[in-house]
This record gives sequence, structure tokens and C-alpha cells, in this order.
Amino acid sequence: MRLLPENRYVVQSVDRVRLPAVESERTSHEMRFWELFIEEAPEARSRSFASLEDAIRSFDEEFGNL
Repeated sequence: MRLLPENRYVVQSVDRVRLPAVESERTSHEMRFWELFIEEAPEARSRSFASLEDAIRSFDEEFGNL
């Protein structure tokens, strides 16, 4: 996610999609999106970075997604 006007980036979550996508997975992704959107500001939840690549790398390291 890009933070404006700071022009910085944060990654709050990762969603994995398998094909064929089933309705229950799409609903689950949508619910998580709205939970993250309304619960807490992205910059309060995660550290921000100057590049999207750095934000992704930090998220992956923190949550073992390497």
C-alpha cells in the first residue's frame, strides 16, 4: 500500500489465490481487506519504506515468507 502524501510503502497482509477461485476464498479475502482497512492505519500497523520492494522484503522476513 502506498501512503500519501509521504510517498512511502507498507505491506499489511498477503493473500494467496488458487485457481479455480471458490466463492468462500473470495469472501474471506474481501473480509480481510475491509478489516485491515477500517481497524488501524497502515503506518500504525507496519513500518513504512521508501520502496515497495523494501516493504515486501521486510514483510516476508518478519512473517517467514521467504
